[in-house]
Amino acid sequence: MKRSRELAQRLHALSVLSEAFDAVRSVAASRFRGARAALEPYRLYRQALHEAVACAGVMLPGIDAEAPRVLVCLGSDHGLCGSFNARVAERAAEELAARPGPSIVVGRRLGRILARRGAPTDAVLEAPANEADVARVMLRLSDEVMRAQGPEGLGGVEVVCARFGGIGSLDVRAEALLPLHLDVTRPSYPPTPWASEAELTEVAVRELLFVELQSFLLESLASEHSARLLATQSASAWLDEHREQARRRLASAEREATTQETLELATVAGRSGAGIRRRAGPRAPGRAAR
Repeated sequence: MKRSRELAQRLHALSVLSEAFDAVRSVAASRFRGARAALEPYRLYRQALHEAVACAGVMLPGIDAEAPRVLVCLGSDHGLCGSFNARVAERAAEELAARPGPSIVVGRRLGRILARRGAPTDAVLEAPANEADVARVMLRLSDEVMRAQGPEGLGGVEVVCARFGGIGSLDVRAEALLPLHLDVTRPSYPPTPWASEAELTEVAVRELLFVELQSFLLESLASEHSARLLATQSASAWLDEHREQARRRLASAEREATTQETLELATVAGRSGAGIRRRAGPRAPGRAAR
């Protein structure tokens, strides 16, 4: 009976865990669909904007290579996403070791991993939970980047994040946000009479930075939710397997307990019958049985 109770409690605990993981998986699937749907238009717009700026012949301003580089690391606030944060932290630590400088982390869990590694962190921001939070986080991130620059300006901004390539793919890269690199080798259109070159450059840089940063955040968000979806699916499969094992063990234990009780009852009944016969004594000879 004790073993049956223990197995029943284990089965109940596994069932509760399975329900919790199913709920997390449903939320991750919903948010993953939203992030992936929002990412594709930004990729197309980013590509079209690069082509338009390159064709317009806009010469982007250079950046002082001697000034400090700001490293932006994009992770998550929550776990249950496999090695997502650990992989980003590993690449960020490599970049900081190769070229130290100010670092800004998006994602409290990623910030804790970097702190355990001894990597310097100047600011830790809350990560977006869904595509609707991306714009809010982007504004805070832009402010922190401006605060991180020294008196000599910026020597560049590099982003360490996971590029989304599908469920099960975790491609962590370090890519430059500043300086912006464009292919201006194609023929340029003649200057427009409606805007000066300085105005066109200002608008182009502002829009490019907005799109690039928004794309980085959406790439990271889609990668996070796809990693969480995969991790929760694996956890649910593991729990289902162990629940089935617990059910079989519980059924076996209950059969063993029932058999043992039956044997004990039969033994007790047999002993009771033998005692009654001994007390009744031998039957009188010659007496007819009715």
